[in-house]
Amino acid sequence: NNKSENKICWSLLSKVSRSFDLAIHALPESLGLEVCVSYLLFRIVDTIEDAPKLPDRARYFREFIQALADEDTAGFDFVTVANSAENENERALVMNTAEILHAFSQFRPATKEAIRKYTFEMADGMEAFCSRKDSGARLIGSDEELDLYCYAVAGTVGLLLTELFADYSNLDKNWIESQSKAAIAFGLCLQKVNILRDMNTDQDKGVSYFSNGLSETAARRMAASALENLKVAEDFILNIPSDQAGIRTFCVWPYLTALLCLDKVLTATPLISPGKVVKIEKEVMFEVMEKSSQLIESNHAIGDMMRKYTMRCVEHYIN
Repeated sequence: NNKSENKICWSLLSKVSRSFDLAIHALPESLGLEVCVSYLLFRIVDTIEDAPKLPDRARYFREFIQALADEDTAGFDFVTVANSAENENERALVMNTAEILHAFSQFRPATKEAIRKYTFEMADGMEAFCSRKDSGARLIGSDEELDLYCYAVAGTVGLLLTELFADYSNLDKNWIESQSKAAIAFGLCLQKVNILRDMNTDQDKGVSYFSNGLSETAARRMAASALENLKVAEDFILNIPSDQAGIRTFCVWPYLTALLCLDKVLTATPLISPGKVVKIEKEVMFEVMEKSSQLIESNHAIGDMMRKYTMRCVEHYIN
């Protein structure tokens, strides 16, 4: 019963998503379901990565990849993964792997192929970094490795979204190829802002994505890198046809949220504050979402809005 499984997927999304739940609901219904299921599959991979107490994470990455290939959980010990999850919402996500795969099974072959391709790539990348950390090596050893990590966990998402958007909007391979650089930058900037947002609480857990450890200099360096990616990612949004308001909205909301969050990080005093949680006021976020929705079909208007928030971050970075 696909309706039942689809309902479960939407319910899970509302529990595990920080910022994408509202954005995904802005998409056209059929595309929204594809992105919802893709997001849940990615989050299962992420849950395995975030469970260092699993005895052999490489095994569970491989088992999950096989389960997605077979559309069957028979060889995936999801109970063990669920029991190692960080919270009850992630536990519920993994315990419903079969239902998510059933929802996935209804998609057209080309859609399933694209989702598998990038989920597999994400899992392979995460497995490599997990193996590195488990061996005692530093998770991230350089700026180049940071980009490789962010590509594995988020650049792959940008590329999948490009293919799903193109399929829904009847855009050709040339459009997909022209978007690839900006799509990767879109994923990288969101991931780097996530790292900056969580850097204080991650430090308390003994987790660091900074090559030489967390410091104000390292955080500002990552912020500069995120801003570079944000500027490139702007084209990812502006090159989406203006008549695809739902797709544009889906991209603009997380993009602007990332800028609001980065601005909060850059204006924090002190920049590094163990245990501090970076939060955007709901009123501010909803105001930005509402205004951007009104401007979404105009490249000039929405471009000006994105650049306004970017320049605010740049000014706070400089000062």
